[in-house]
Amino acid sequence: MSDKKTLLPELLPTPTAVSRATPAERVAERARVMLQRFRGVGAAASAALIGAHCTGYGVVDPLPPPPDQCSAAPPDAFTTLLASATYVRDPPSLLPPVSFELSSERYTGLGLVEARATGGTITSSTTFDNAYFGTRFALVIQPDTSTSTIELEADLSCGGDRQTRRFGILYHLPMATDLVLTVIER
Repeated sequence: MSDKKTLLPELLPTPTAVSRATPAERVAERARVMLQRFRGVGAAASAALIGAHCTGYGVVDPLPPPPDQCSAAPPDAFTTLLASATYVRDPPSLLPPVSFELSSERYTGLGLVEARATGGTITSSTTFDNAYFGTRFALVIQPDTSTSTIELEADLSCGGDRQTRRFGILYHLPMATDLVLTVIER
């Protein structure tokens, strides 16, 4: 036996004329052929059979419904907010800033009117409002000391209603690499 590899002759079908019909014309031709095939059962039955045969693609995994718009304040718009805090690693520092996030996946259009911090300084504030992911507020707070409690007040709006939410962020930095953050709603 030889280890030499060779190509076998390839048998291709005889070329035929390519149809120059548009997609719409091809669909119409297919429907006409199917109507002729089912012409003995009546027009209404033929149309029903074609409609059942020519259905489009269904959605396998539909998108979830979008969050409710905060045009008029629903009773639980302010209570669905989730608070979390992490520290900002970049750039590294002995006293890293805190990134505080307040988010609602159920409502869009929530507004952060004003935010105040005691025990730290708010250096930036960003609002993200997305039709499918709700509203998220991000505040970056520079703590005053390495062991402190940052008291945060956030004035929020939803439609015509306003509400003040209060949070305590327990910030303790025992070593340069270990940071403990705890968020408590007041």
